[in-house]
Amino acid sequence: DVLPEFTEPGDGPRGPATTLIGLAPARSTYAEVQAWIAKKGLSCKDTSPRALMADMRDKQVAKMREAEAKGDADGASGASWLYRVTEYDKQPGVRLACEDVALDKLGDRERPAHTGRLLLIFDSKALPLRHIAVQRHYQATEQAAARADFLATEAALTAALGKPTEVRTEVPAEGAEFVMLKPVRRDWKFADLQGKVSILRLNHGLSLFEEVGVPWPVRVGAAPTAVPAPAEATPAAPEKAAP
Repeated sequence: DVLPEFTEPGDGPRGPATTLIGLAPARSTYAEVQAWIAKKGLSCKDTSPRALMADMRDKQVAKMREAEAKGDADGASGASWLYRVTEYDKQPGVRLACEDVALDKLGDRERPAHTGRLLLIFDSKALPLRHIAVQRHYQATEQAAARADFLATEAALTAALGKPTEVRTEVPAEGAEFVMLKPVRRDWKFADLQGKVSILRLNHGLSLFEEVGVPWPVRVGAAPTAVPAPAEATPAAPEKAAP
């Protein structure tokens, strides 16, 4: 296994020890996350480069065996790449993607009865959890529900991490709609921790992301040390208009 080159946290405030959906970035182990997945009855698949390569090999081997059973010599041979160790094979990272997750069953806080997708990232099974992401999608007709979810998520992250360090675009007033292709976003940035909630309206609806994790490429391994967050949020710089 070949791990990337990690860095130590830089200058600036450290993030508080926190959890999201009952899991703790920089602290929850791979075994603990697997136990949590089993307890919640979720179906999660490793979508890391190494796992995808293994899946490709398994499918190719199955095809070759099928060809061999049919007497197809050409189909049963070749595919020398099956035995070649690639850079992907050397990467020990794990990316657990969990689909069709009932958000109101996660148990960390009151959530809407809505389905979403989880992504849980490890640099290696031997290292603690790096990143937690919860994604959900709302139809264009569900503006009020999306707005309520965003505000509740912002409030939960603010309670856990303090005031956001960066604010981009205000939330539409009650009854108003999100502007097409204009993200509404809140960031919490620390030397060893980051949090984010964002919502973006596209043609097919609204995508809401909720994330907490260790910023890349900071080393994962030690629990965050609580340091007070900045008192006020810093507005993001105005976005430049497209030429």
